Amino acid sequence: MKRNTRRAVSLFELLLVVGIVAFMAVLAVPAMDLFMPDTKVKGSIDQVRAAWADARARAIEEGRPYRFAIVPDTGYYRIAPDSSEYWGGGGTPKGECLMHQDTLPGGVRFQVEGSGSGADTSDVPWIEPDQKSAASGPSPSSYSYPVVFLPDGTARNDVAIAFVVKGARRTTLQLRGLTGSTSLHTD
Repeated sequence: MKRNTRRAVSLFELLLVVGIVAFMAVLAVPAMDLFMPDTKVKGSIDQVRAAWADARARAIEEGRPYRFAIVPDTGYYRIAPDSSEYWGGGGTPKGECLMHQDTLPGGVRFQVEGSGSGADTSDVPWIEPDQKSAASGPSPSSYSYPVVFLPDGTARNDVAIAFVVKGARRTTLQLRGLTGSTSLHTD
């Protein structure tokens, strides 16, 4: 009678399989990087749309204007009430309000239409903010190109903000001030 015994896996076989899997992963990583820039841009656009919706909702809810502003050629943005005490003009902020400061995913930066910064900075290397500077961020007075949402649900003006990242086409998010609708344009 033949006995059915299961053969064990040798260390050599195990290392061979692990080596093949590692080799396949090394081949796959560069191919995956081709898809990452577009994904980062789409995520950044979603992040800004959500921030705009939040600022608009706060303006309506609190009955006072809210500002969304960026630092051009970086990934920094900030939301706060549209008054000087929140934007580096002095004074102490009063009362409860939304104050939010964040950055876009690594490598993605803002460009503003008609800002005079016509240079393409998409090939400039991204410098990840360290933990200290990311927590504090730029000073409130360094933010510009604001989108101000009014208590009636409109914005003061139409705005176009471009998102650039190395390896992806420049994508512009436009906001219609009167309706609050957004549209995307890819260069």
